[in-house]
Amino acid sequence: MEHFSRYFAQELKRPYKHFTESAIQKFAAQQFKGNVRQLRNLIERIYILIDSTQITETELKNILDYTESAAADFWNETKDFKDKKREFETKYLTTQLKINEGSISKTAENLGMHISNLSRKLKELKIT
Repeated sequence: MEHFSRYFAQELKRPYKHFTESAIQKFAAQQFKGNVRQLRNLIERIYILIDSTQITETELKNILDYTESAAADFWNETKDFKDKKREFETKYLTTQLKINEGSISKTAENLGMHISNLSRKLKELKIT
């Protein structure tokens, strides 16, 4: 947890976020099923969505609840494949651009895409 917090503070150029003891206990109680990627993604969401430099158990619970709710809504909503794919791509690329402070070149580099391919996809999805 501390490793990812230091990593995202540096990577996203944001102040380091300190976790209260109750938040650490809440983390320890979570079932990450041995999946470090889930923990990494959760810490990343905390850095993107929470402005405070001190993360409490309440803030952590809100992020966990939001994540579960958003995931359930996304996967359970009935749409055809093409529409769902477009929705996913739009959300994913919008989030990646936000992480990279709107820089298309940095986003392309981080995603392993050629900048012209990313630019074309952004235009196709009408993401500015």
